[in-house]
Amino acid sequence: MSVELPNVQHIDQTDVQELSVNNLARQELIRQNGVSIEDNGSEVYQTPFGGSLQNSFERARSLTADGTAVQDYCPVHGFTVRSKNSRREQPVRLAAATVSNSIMVTTPIVAESRTQPVTEQELYRQHQLRRHLWKTNATVDQLIQRADEKNAIMINLIVLSVSFLFLMSAFVGLQNLQTSINNSDHLGSFSLTFIYVGWIASCLFTPSYLLNRVGCKKCILISMCMYSLYMLAHFRIAWYILLPASVMLGLAAAPLMAAKMTFLTESGIRYAELNWESPRTVMNRFSGIFFMIVHLGQVFGNLISHWILGRTMTVSSRVDSVDFTCGHFYSEGYNLSSKATVNLLPPTVNIFRSLAGTYFCCTLVAIMIVTLFLNELRSDLLNAKIKLRYKLQVWRTTIQHLNQPRVLLLIPLTIFNGMEQAFIAGEFTKAYIGCCVGISQIGAVMTCFGVCTAVCSFLFGPLIRLFGRMPLFMFGGVVDMLMIFTMIIWPPNPADEAIFYVIAATWGMADAVWNTQIIALWIMLFSPSLEVAYANYRLWESVGFLVAFASSAYLAIEMKLYVLLIFLLAGMVGYGLIEFWILVEVDATFAL
Repeated sequence: MSVELPNVQHIDQTDVQELSVNNLARQELIRQNGVSIEDNGSEVYQTPFGGSLQNSFERARSLTADGTAVQDYCPVHGFTVRSKNSRREQPVRLAAATVSNSIMVTTPIVAESRTQPVTEQELYRQHQLRRHLWKTNATVDQLIQRADEKNAIMINLIVLSVSFLFLMSAFVGLQNLQTSINNSDHLGSFSLTFIYVGWIASCLFTPSYLLNRVGCKKCILISMCMYSLYMLAHFRIAWYILLPASVMLGLAAAPLMAAKMTFLTESGIRYAELNWESPRTVMNRFSGIFFMIVHLGQVFGNLISHWILGRTMTVSSRVDSVDFTCGHFYSEGYNLSSKATVNLLPPTVNIFRSLAGTYFCCTLVAIMIVTLFLNELRSDLLNAKIKLRYKLQVWRTTIQHLNQPRVLLLIPLTIFNGMEQAFIAGEFTKAYIGCCVGISQIGAVMTCFGVCTAVCSFLFGPLIRLFGRMPLFMFGGVVDMLMIFTMIIWPPNPADEAIFYVIAATWGMADAVWNTQIIALWIMLFSPSLEVAYANYRLWESVGFLVAFASSAYLAIEMKLYVLLIFLLAGMVGYGLIEFWILVEVDATFAL
């Protein structure tokens, strides 16, 4: 089925055969103008330059006069080219489809073998030349319309990021205090466990239907309202209030994250078209901006808790002596030292309600920002006219892909990603910070963690283009391994206050690696289904959260550190096998 486009010329099979004489020029023409495939096999070329098809073809031929064709960036081999004088005939294959503005566009890509690398300057020159050709032939109204649409996309990105900043400031700040403040009968641990029980169920059954039924913007608003109810539940701490509120938040979390990723993906693809850039490059840039702003929620949420608790609770004096009931010695059910008991005393009810009320106001601000300033996606407007049926597509796809070895190899590292976040938020805050220096200092130390996570999430995007994916994964694995051994060996001493900040900052650097790069691997495995990839990533990450919080009341801290180490080693071995698998597949592809 073809899509009607403006300024379109039809080419019959004879013309296609003539154009196939020079596949390189044909490829460049298609990259400039776009192509769609009709049912009868003919191809439709769009020529926005205003000139004839032959003129566009000649311009494309001039761009590839040296007879080289550029392949997309490969994380293993970098950029590669192939000469027109190669002995092998260059077969044409169809690349993965790109969805934009509800139009499916498939671009032929020439299969090349490895030769000499293409310089960044050459790629930049080609992009600038194509952009210059369009601007030269575009009218003033077209330029203004394109600029306005790009500005609208950027405003949408900033609005979405700021709204999530307020929302995550509330949720993360309260999550870091749950196991320390609601420690009676392990209510805090169980409430976090129920959040991720709901999250797992929601990942498998609800995101796709809700997104297509109500649209991304309404889905975000509904989910944010569930977050607000969770904050209100803390005005009266009780099992029958907090646990249902936790389940509701978990059920709302997966659609919220799926809607966020849909916004980033569709906006990035459209902006790439408008700005003559690679969709992958723009989506990486948008993700870096978004996650840098959102991870600042760790900073502001913890600063709020530190500011309120630090001014209302008594800070214990620092004694230069090892506390053998804190740190890796800490275990639920065992008697704590008198100093540790005082440090872990929760704040009064009025103080905690003030903190919960502040976080509740943050969620209201997030809802107001989305309601007033966030524009709906075009796909939402189209889906509103379609009657949809509930399908278990994500569930079926998840079960079907469990027989793929690469999916199984990535699961341990994804589970570790959830476990390490749960450990820093639930165990490190209670057994190390709260036990040694007091609950009021949790916010200050975790602020350092949030700053490093936010900055590194933004920096790792450009670094992966320079060094590749594997060095970043090795960096994250080595850093987390060193920190695990440090916490196993180090006898916690309240006088060594700087060590708490060092551990939090270093753990935040590794956490930025996992949060930004593991999802990229899932997208690669499930391409082109971004929805299924993200749902599976969140599913197994939530399993890690669930395992960590559910075992919080039954395992000693030292045992939890060893479990973390086992999952980290298993995950890194699995990741290494995946990279080896990709390398073998790439070599086999280029050998054909």
